[in-house]
Amino acid sequence: MASLTEGKYLAVDPSVDNGEIVSRLMDVLQPQPQTTVLPGTPDVDFARRRNLTLMWLIAMLLTMEWVVRRLHRLA
Repeated sequence: MASLTEGKYLAVDPSVDNGEIVSRLMDVLQPQPQTTVLPGTPDVDFARRRNLTLMWLIAMLLTMEWVVRRLHRLA
């Protein structure tokens, strides 16, 4: 399982003290970057999806109005 997930297998051995296990773990673990989301910052992806959805909704309403007017011979 460890080789499939690019991990390391550390066997449980009661004769090994905790300090050695900690040092092995510190050698194996890689630092992970942390992402912090600040409140109030603009979300570009959300704004793009919102604008696309609003544009689609407006276009559909205008199309529906045009079809209704054509069917009732008002246009």
